[in-house]
Amino acid sequence: MIVALAAWGNQHLPPEERTMILVDAQTGEEAEPVVVDRHTGRNLDDSEAFVFAAGPAAGATMRARYAELERRRGEAGAQG
Repeated sequence: MIVALAAWGNQHLPPEERTMILVDAQTGEEAEPVVVDRHTGRNLDDSEAFVFAAGPAAGATMRARYAELERRRGEAGAQG
């Protein structure tokens, strides 16, 4: 996860301002790490494909919050 966080931070900096980069040990080429879903292989950067939801131990407040977010997503999807 630290590698993914560093890569995310580097995306938001001009190349000359990066203090470190991840490179292939054999070629020296800069690597572009990604985080993917283990089951589907889909890139988690796709903000339309993945959302957070209340987990099994979520309390009533958390469940209500995520239910409202789901309702809003449904409304936005119906409009677009």
